[in-house]
Amino acid sequence: MPSIDINQSDVLSHSSGIKGGASSIQVKSLSPQDSESTISGNVECQAAFIKSQTMLSQLMSAVQREANLIEQLGTEFQEADKCLADMVSHLSS
Repeated sequence: MPSIDINQSDVLSHSSGIKGGASSIQVKSLSPQDSESTISGNVECQAAFIKSQTMLSQLMSAVQREANLIEQLGTEFQEADKCLADMVSHLSS
């Protein structure tokens, strides 16, 4: 039985690309901040900005976790394929 070829370098390349994309997303601070304005929308705008940056940070973490899972899955699949190929080889002998 032929083994399934897992190209680990492709797996690592793709997961690195995903990590690189995640690291290019940057959380920013609101600067300058208007703390003296009497415009009613100012506080809501600042709150929305802070919330968006928190969500952006969570997105970056999630993408990093997924890239790590891709690497792990590639390794686990390669190990499982080798194990199955060894079992079939022993049964055939």
